[in-house]
Amino acid sequence: MMRLPRPRRALGLGLCWLGLALADQAMSDSETTAANRADAPIISPNDDRDYRALTLDNGLQVLLVSDPDADKAAASMNVSVGSAQNPESIPGLAHFLEHMLFLGTERYPEADSYQQYISQHGGSHNAFTASQDTNYFFSIEPGALPGALDRFSQFFIAPLFNSEYVDRERNAVHSEYQARLRDDARRLNEAMDQALNPDHPSTSFSVGSLETLRDGEKPLRDVLIDFYRNHYGANVMNLAVVAPQPLETLEKWVREDFSAIPDRNLTHPEIPENLLTPDLVPAKMRVQSLENRRQVHFLFPTQDPIEDYRHKSLDYLAGLLGHEGEGSLLAALRKQGWADGLSAGSMRGDGDDALFAVSVSLTPREPGISTASRPACST
Repeated sequence: MMRLPRPRRALGLGLCWLGLALADQAMSDSETTAANRADAPIISPNDDRDYRALTLDNGLQVLLVSDPDADKAAASMNVSVGSAQNPESIPGLAHFLEHMLFLGTERYPEADSYQQYISQHGGSHNAFTASQDTNYFFSIEPGALPGALDRFSQFFIAPLFNSEYVDRERNAVHSEYQARLRDDARRLNEAMDQALNPDHPSTSFSVGSLETLRDGEKPLRDVLIDFYRNHYGANVMNLAVVAPQPLETLEKWVREDFSAIPDRNLTHPEIPENLLTPDLVPAKMRVQSLENRRQVHFLFPTQDPIEDYRHKSLDYLAGLLGHEGEGSLLAALRKQGWADGLSAGSMRGDGDDALFAVSVSLTPREPGISTASRPACST
């Protein structure tokens, strides 16, 4: 599944934990050698779940959450690679790889082995490819978690990338692309791509299609395997597991299943290009909506707030602007009859740059102004 740029969440665990429980866990060399883990990540005083953050010998960072009241177990693996790392000659390759990982491993060669196991035990599974992350996740009955983790871990240890499924998944990716051609959110996102720096990799076509996913100088499967080996490694992955079992049990299972993920000494991809350049702003764009919606978006270039996660300065500003109570911006707009909704927050973060968006849902027309004298509805 190709996901548009948006706040990254999965299974309620979220991906905001990445680094949160693991950062600033200063341990001495002896502590690191003894256990290679930080047992006490910073948590809310109102949270009675048990947490454990650890790093496996291969560099995989792990957050374990023991919740005795949980009626489902769940896991999420984030890989620090996404559509921004697509080769210029093969747009959509990262998304295509996401699809191919589900189709058999050396230990479980059947293409639907993982999916059947999850569904047979009351669970669900999915994945998404974002600009700089690819995330895989599932939920399942707690008693079936060991088998799910075993199957899940093999995606990152020994996937088969069966050649017999390459064409099938090319068509699946193409169908996903075709299905959302008239989706307003997708159209707005693609219009924004044209307004941003064309040299920034996140503005390139990211979903993939039959036209982009094809054999070139090398067969598509060979390029796919090269991409996997160049970007999938334990030290650029983060795993979260939440379940009712105790932390000791969860740690045992994770070490047994995920320690074999190879450490390829990879580094997190960086994007040197600016999201916006001075010659691109200020700018105004109109996008004709295909749905019955009227919105205006105010976008401001800003630094990516990800490094400010402990203070959440931009989130604080978003909370002030997005407040809906008495005296708020939305309350004033509603009083004038101009808007019926407002939201604010960051988007398009690339580690350095981002956009701060204030989005307003407009009413059909301004009081006292005829529809005929008003410009055509646009997003």
